[in-house]
Amino acid sequence: MADNAMTMDTNSSMPIEKFGGYEYRITSKGPVIIGYDGEDTNVKIPSEYNNRPVTGIGHEVFCDRKKIESVDIPDSGCVAEIGDRAFANNSLKEITIPNSVKKIGKGAFAGNKITRITIGGGVTLDGNDTFDDGFCGTYNLLKKGGTYIHKNGNAGVGKIWEEARE
Repeated sequence: MADNAMTMDTNSSMPIEKFGGYEYRITSKGPVIIGYDGEDTNVKIPSEYNNRPVTGIGHEVFCDRKKIESVDIPDSGCVAEIGDRAFANNSLKEITIPNSVKKIGKGAFAGNKITRITIGGGVTLDGNDTFDDGFCGTYNLLKKGGTYIHKNGNAGVGKIWEEARE
């Protein structure tokens, strides 16, 4: 597995531990998932590892796993970041991103067949390509207030985001 730690406060000298098909980088803020070797079609992100809340999902952790159809991110208030291309190029159809998630990286859900997205209101989408070529359906905000950082690219997501916030 690659070193897919996010920019939170991780570096290559921080310890890596494996458990239950997941690989974790242990940071000062808590464990970050940086690898996955499971074959599940319905992935359930653990809410904690070793009695510490899981705080993020690293870059490209679940990328290019065509069998993944759904992901369950716990609404425990702990997972704060989803890294770049974390779930890109899968077969995801529906996603619920809880209010605990504050930042979603570039291309995090690109290349899927998403028909329904529910996004927590405190989320920041980092660029237009968060759902690039992966979204073709309806959306819902859990609460108003998120941030959408407009950059070149998928204007459709920006339009959806602005309409949803009105």
